[in-house]
Amino acid sequence: MTIATSLPGHDAVSRPWLWAALIPALLGLGGGMAVIAMVPPSLGTLFGGLAVATVMLPGLVMAQQQWLERVLAVGCFTVPLAATWVQLINREVMHGGEWLVASFVLLAYGCGIGGLACLLRMLTRGLTKGRDCGTAAAAGAVVAGVLWLSWPIWMAPCLSGPAGEKTVARLVAVHPAFALNGRLMRAFPVPWAQYRLAYELTNIGDDIPYEMPRAVWPCVLLQMAIGLGLAGRERRGRFA
Repeated sequence: MTIATSLPGHDAVSRPWLWAALIPALLGLGGGMAVIAMVPPSLGTLFGGLAVATVMLPGLVMAQQQWLERVLAVGCFTVPLAATWVQLINREVMHGGEWLVASFVLLAYGCGIGGLACLLRMLTRGLTKGRDCGTAAAAGAVVAGVLWLSWPIWMAPCLSGPAGEKTVARLVAVHPAFALNGRLMRAFPVPWAQYRLAYELTNIGDDIPYEMPRAVWPCVLLQMAIGLGLAGRERRGRFA
């Protein structure tokens, strides 16, 4: 028997870290492969990855108790998911540098959606006098993520005139889908809002002019700022 395995509480200490890495990694890989199976190699593959992260990551983050475990869960989920995008390189849709940029945006978005779940949990715990609201926080983060990714569809029709154009310009600059499309214009020269399905769902680019982002940094910085919630602490110590 080794010293490490004979220490009291060794299993209790090591097992959370194992599950914080293994389960997110398997789900991230599985989610990415599911997108590949359903979507041909295109910009939709990247958008599908954002959707998978939106649906899966908040719950995975809420299952962790320590901030390092939450960060580990985000990293172990997004890295395998981004690895499935390598097929876009193999099929010469984009090159390695563009894949790294896309993966970086995915990681930042994963931190953002996970951090939002943590912030919602801290908020709801304060409002409910200490009750554990992890499930509600995860659900709230999923809903918020879906609304954020889809605002060009449901909110754009309400944005018209000069004031609306300014609002769209600010939102486009930090939106992960626009950031990816703008930075990867060489690989995907057609703006996603001009695709047939998107053209029928949103009036951005038609009634509302906008400029595609040239850099991903505004989007990444916003998502990472929200991601600071991953390191949050709660009064009663459930977040350490």
